[in-house]
Amino acid sequence: MCASEENGKWFITKRDHFPAGWRADHAMWTMEMIRYCIDTRMFLVCLTALLIPFWSCSSKKVPVQSIDEGTGSSAAEQPAATSLPKVNAERTDLIFRYLDQGSRRLLTATTIDEVPESARDQVVVVDSSVREPVGGVFVVDLRRADDNQLYPVRVVTAHAMDEWIRNKRPQASTKVRFYSASWCGACNKARAFLKKKGIPYVEKDVEKDSGARKELAEAASNAGVSPDKLSSVPIFIVGGRMLFGFDPKKLAALASQ
Repeated sequence: MCASEENGKWFITKRDHFPAGWRADHAMWTMEMIRYCIDTRMFLVCLTALLIPFWSCSSKKVPVQSIDEGTGSSAAEQPAATSLPKVNAERTDLIFRYLDQGSRRLLTATTIDEVPESARDQVVVVDSSVREPVGGVFVVDLRRADDNQLYPVRVVTAHAMDEWIRNKRPQASTKVRFYSASWCGACNKARAFLKKKGIPYVEKDVEKDSGARKELAEAASNAGVSPDKLSSVPIFIVGGRMLFGFDPKKLAALASQ
């Protein structure tokens, strides 16, 4: 048998003679191998022709669009815009956090009146009905409301807020907090003493500063002091310790530690 091609078609013809030593089954095996090779070759050619367009499409590079480009990003990729809380004197569901100049900590208030006037320029406000900004906080200026009796609110990044707190911290030597009243004669003597000795201090009037009483109550609670001692001034807080009444020697000793 012999394989031949005519007009693009393959034919198997039978011959009556074979080379010496060959048998008919050898010839049949050879014919099947030729058929297999032909079919396999054609299959590979067809498969290659089909895969070339697929490879071309798969290798095409698709430009990656950043989150900032376009408007087709999903809510999980790009946070939705956050509305600002409305802050006025009538709301009682807000939480305010202001920087205490003496302790260098953020204290909490639930009303605007509780925030000291000296700390109202930048106050963190938390409104449970408004989603907090990603990576930032809401900051309100409580010094003056607008015509609609609303206080201006803006978004400040957490990094900027931390930096502002560091810059607002008093000097390390300023560790005396002095609580006074305008009618207090001992307070006038204490003020003159502190200035004469060059001792840095932060003074708060318990009648004019609405947050001063709350600060004293919190300091007394932390120090284990009875609230009854808060009924008179002057009161000093030096390095976390409380001093009631004006005692020049004790005050100077605490300030020098």
